[in-house]
Amino acid sequence: VIKDTISGIDGERFSFLIIDLDDLKYINDNYGHAQGDRAIKAIADTMRESFRENDTIGRYGGDEFVALLNRVPSTECLNVILDRFIDKVKANRAGENDEYPITCSVGVYTGKRGTESFDEVFNRADIALYNAKRSGKCSYCCYSDEMHK
Repeated sequence: VIKDTISGIDGERFSFLIIDLDDLKYINDNYGHAQGDRAIKAIADTMRESFRENDTIGRYGGDEFVALLNRVPSTECLNVILDRFIDKVKANRAGENDEYPITCSVGVYTGKRGTESFDEVFNRADIALYNAKRSGKCSYCCYSDEMHK
């Protein structure tokens, strides 16, 4: 569904997100796989609460999720959405006594429908994700052409 939506020809602005749960291995190793599953579910639930009905969200695999945000009017609006999402994720906790904060990192690419292939869009969001991870996790990073070099 996301591939078809990105390749549409209407030129509408969108933002594509890759969301990666931070430190899932640590949670699994120290608190057990049930708590890791709880962390994954917390990300999914927070995505459903944070994004609009006309956005497309899904689990990509393991601890990674994707979201296609439709008709994002501006960078400022996108930043508000992402700041709120990160804050909502951080409100979740893992561990029997809720002692471990759940966080995620997000890579973002914003483009216009019909101008790039899904693979190009995904690759750029993935590059941004790794920049978010390198900058300390629990954050988001929006792709820029300088990252590709």
